Amino acid sequence: MTFSRKQLNSLYRYALSLSGNPDDAYDLLQSGLEKIISVKRTQSVNLAYVRKSIRHLFIDQCRRQQIIVFEPLEEEKLAMLSTEPLEQIIINEVTVNLLMEDLEPRERECLFLWAVLGYTAAEIANETGESRGTILSRLYRVKKKAQNLLEQNTLSEVHSE
Repeated sequence: MTFSRKQLNSLYRYALSLSGNPDDAYDLLQSGLEKIISVKRTQSVNLAYVRKSIRHLFIDQCRRQQIIVFEPLEEEKLAMLSTEPLEQIIINEVTVNLLMEDLEPRERECLFLWAVLGYTAAEIANETGESRGTILSRLYRVKKKAQNLLEQNTLSEVHSE
């Protein structure tokens, strides 16, 4: 059983969407892969199975600690692939970090599967074992939080001028 670098990066980003912390995401990924390797040494494993294992480990950790960690995603480097002015890129990064701080782990997971992996609501529902309606509601709440955050930022920019 081998995973490509692209698959491992995708699994890491998924773990990061759950934990909200780079170090915890690495731990989740490693624990999830160790668990799968110990159980299914020679069998082929798909990414959905690995993501499910990572999600269950995350839920188990939260239950053990009786807390859910809400930490901001810290990105030290800006991707200079955009033609936008540096000021706008920084504003966008701050806005995304504020949104991620405001989201619950299930909302971050849903956002990751939808926005990054391009899953439909039905595919997310199938992957997480929840109803499609629950996923649609969660996506609506995420979009609403993002819209409210953008409106707050727009209002603060108008008042500062």
